[in-house]
Amino acid sequence: MYNGEPVSLIASLYKDVKTKKRVRTKYLRGLVNQLDRDSQSKGATARIEVDFARFIVENLLYLEYGVIEEVFTVIYTIDRIISVTGITLLQTIETGDTTESIRTLAQRAIIFSLMIGLKQYLKMAFNLTEARCRAFDPKRTGAAKDNKPALRAQSVGVVDWPEIPYLETSFENDAQMHEQLEAVPPFLVLC
Repeated sequence: MYNGEPVSLIASLYKDVKTKKRVRTKYLRGLVNQLDRDSQSKGATARIEVDFARFIVENLLYLEYGVIEEVFTVIYTIDRIISVTGITLLQTIETGDTTESIRTLAQRAIIFSLMIGLKQYLKMAFNLTEARCRAFDPKRTGAAKDNKPALRAQSVGVVDWPEIPYLETSFENDAQMHEQLEAVPPFLVLC
């Protein structure tokens, strides 16, 4: 914490890449893509640890972005992941597909809830509308409106993620894993 506000632990690394536009957007996309199990491996065995995902999400949440384009880049990348992997996860949950264990699905559900929460908090903190986020096109970067300094309209404070039931505790039984899976669909529908 700095002056009572949470800070990103990756801020000094980000500061090093901040001066190079192409590098910083690639860096931010890479961080968000770490949350997508399907982008990590072609096989279905790749696993993202929940604690690692939370570390990435919270650091992206508290990062001092240079320009608003960087915030849009993070949100755009989250939307891309949700539109492919998230919908696949939702369909897997709804159809009862047993290709993956219930534990793995529940952990993936936590990670997707974290990503959706990150998107919502960034939109709130930088006073962004869904329409404005969807209008962002990373291929047409450099627009004057996207190069404005990223000024937080609201402080986020310390986030405790109350909407994610088993983020901080391990699953003790299948009922808890199913409870976590049931907590995901409303979040996916919001995005």
